[in-house]
Amino acid sequence: MKPASKSRFYTELESLRGVAAMMVVFFHIFGGRAGPETLSHLNFPTVVNLILTSVFCGPGAVTVFFVLSGFVLGESLQREQELTSRSYLAFMIRRAFRLLPAVWTAIALAIVISEIMTVPIHWDLLGSVLTLQQQAIFTFNDPVTSYLFPLWSLHVEVWASVVFPILVFSNRLLSAPFQIVVLATLLWVSNSSGFPFWTMFFFCFQLGLMIRTVFTPAIEGMSKRLAFVLFIVAVLAVMVPTNMYLLGFITTTDHTHIEGFGAALIIGYLLAPQGAWLARALNVRPLRFLGRISYSLYVLHFPLLNLIETWTWNHTIAQPYLPAQTVCIFTVVPVCLAAGALSYYLIEAPLLRLGHRVAKIVRPRLALEGAPAE
Repeated sequence: MKPASKSRFYTELESLRGVAAMMVVFFHIFGGRAGPETLSHLNFPTVVNLILTSVFCGPGAVTVFFVLSGFVLGESLQREQELTSRSYLAFMIRRAFRLLPAVWTAIALAIVISEIMTVPIHWDLLGSVLTLQQQAIFTFNDPVTSYLFPLWSLHVEVWASVVFPILVFSNRLLSAPFQIVVLATLLWVSNSSGFPFWTMFFFCFQLGLMIRTVFTPAIEGMSKRLAFVLFIVAVLAVMVPTNMYLLGFITTTDHTHIEGFGAALIIGYLLAPQGAWLARALNVRPLRFLGRISYSLYVLHFPLLNLIETWTWNHTIAQPYLPAQTVCIFTVVPVCLAAGALSYYLIEAPLLRLGHRVAKIVRPRLALEGAPAE
């Protein structure tokens, strides 16, 4: 896989990221209620919950984030001819400025909301939380419904970023069959004990790197009808496995693997000629705006959702399930979108531009204009 001479910004992928972020928001609004005994105690609210949490499958959407990161970060590094200490440092600077400002904003918001909700805060864990240490994220405030819960995925992103440039340049030396061998090895790692938590998801980043070399070329060789059928199967592969896991039919690694391949096929289809209709559908201004604020929306929504849902249930309606959650949609979603937009324009975007300027000092030859968003 040779480095290309230039890269472009994929507006359709930005919109896809926005759709995935909204899936996470809706998944947390509806709340995953499935368990091994669910099918033996079916009722109307349970069936509705299973349908809604499959259509808006948050864990599947997070897996889409990981595969997208693998593709987009690979694109951002494709003009580098070799991996040097300067290029690696510039990459890590851009990633730090990309990931941490919005995360720290979310942590500050979680602290404020914890005080409002009188939830104890473990201040001794603040340093570990600021550096996205996994266990600290789950125990900094309420250990049951931690307001920082979604930040576990940023723990994965940070550690994946540390080794990702090595993976990119290793893939350049390999043909597609050998890239598949690397993928098989990472799948084995994700299914094995004794490795760090984040390695369970690292195969998703390899899938992202293989979209241009394996998935899109394979789809380009199909008829439009067959490619479309594969796309539908891929969408179902992202939506259904989480509830299958919660119901006890498959393991947690099984559902992550299925969702990862589904995400890679969706992105591969989107970039193939057969998926041009989908790219046009995604390339509309509201979805592009949603994609632009998607990261801030993702990291901020959970503490806001906990606060607003509690207020909504206490002051409007808590039961029955569907009307109560519908009311929550009209209270939670506008606030989260507004918070995401404010965070993006006031914090995330300015500091991302600053990060690119700092990286340019470290790596002057790297042309940053038009580089894909990281």
